[in-house]
Amino acid sequence: MNCELRSDGSLTVELTETNSYATSIRVNVTVSSSIPDEYSSLDLIFYPSDNTVFMGNEPSVIELQMTPSIFRTDTGRWEDESTGYHVTLLSLPEVGSSVYSEQ
Repeated sequence: MNCELRSDGSLTVELTETNSYATSIRVNVTVSSSIPDEYSSLDLIFYPSDNTVFMGNEPSVIELQMTPSIFRTDTGRWEDESTGYHVTLLSLPEVGSSVYSEQ
């Protein structure tokens, strides 16, 4: 999927079915790097407290930083001034609402 990055961008995933819940949240972001034939990637799975599931009104928040980058060369081996991004996790995820689970 092709996306446009904005400085105030966000993505919201909301479970709206009655009594819906999640046992974990996974974030996987891969973007083209400015380095030829390379990608910047982040893969993160996080869980609520022991014996609980994600459920409720308080959101879990994951903050990522997308740093624009440029690759310059004069060798002729690669395209000069190719652009891309590098993705990093800004802080540990904030875990939202969870409820006890009898699993």
